[in-house]
Amino acid sequence: MPEHRVRKVCDIAAVLKAARENCGLSQAELGQRLVISRDYIIDLESGHGSLYINRLLKIMHELGIVMSLTYQDDHAQS
Repeated sequence: MPEHRVRKVCDIAAVLKAARENCGLSQAELGQRLVISRDYIIDLESGHGSLYINRLLKIMHELGIVMSLTYQDDHAQS
């Protein structure tokens, strides 16, 4: 399972994109499943975080909190 440390919104964006692609979903398909627009998925995967997410990550970093994201990679070699 790939694990990625998160310090910035772009770190989250990279994991979201990789996990979506691993699931074989297009941005439009994911948006349809979640009833959100493809444009919103594009913004997320481009690292455009909200002010609240940016502040949260900044506070976590200042307090020494480390966040890691993992996802099931069906295509990873053992």
